[in-house]
Amino acid sequence: MRRVEPVIGWRLWWARGGVLRSWVADAAWQPGTNVACCLIQGRVRLHQAPGRGCHCGFWATRRPSTCLRLADETWDGHPPLSRGRGVLGLVAAWGTLAVHGSEGFRAARARPLLLFDDVVGLGTLRPMRRLYRGRAATLRRVRERSGVPVVSLAAAVRHGVLAELGVDGDAIEEAWLLTRREGPRYPAGLQGGEPARR
Repeated sequence: MRRVEPVIGWRLWWARGGVLRSWVADAAWQPGTNVACCLIQGRVRLHQAPGRGCHCGFWATRRPSTCLRLADETWDGHPPLSRGRGVLGLVAAWGTLAVHGSEGFRAARARPLLLFDDVVGLGTLRPMRRLYRGRAATLRRVRERSGVPVVSLAAAVRHGVLAELGVDGDAIEEAWLLTRREGPRYPAGLQGGEPARR
């Protein structure tokens, strides 16, 4: 599917030395528009990202809880202190999109829109604390380098920033639920990573 208008998604990055790095691939995000390419070495046939039968492209999810669940699945192999470097944020994606059901999509082009200073933990999102020394300075360097605003998720919900950026209502409701509690894997009202219907 080809999109001219950006679609908004949730994704995770690592913040290191003022640079946003992909959560899974060993790749740095540049300020502004990023163009995806296939990072698999040794391919006989090159293709444009996102390619069929491949995992290339910029991944994003439709809901914040899906991001947190995926973070749970990929923490293995990362030292505990690296958890203070995980950053949840919003991305604008366009160009060719590969849609992955209700989970999310992969895109040919993307740019970070907004980063949250909340600490990503195992299935949780917590307000930034002093426990992670240097996190505030790292996020400040990321903001200065990329021009992407950094706020708490609670502030983004409270001040209507998510709606202004085009985040859908169900994802905003879920984000609000995530800010209401600290600690549980998936807050009350979320079933299997999806918001409970009223």
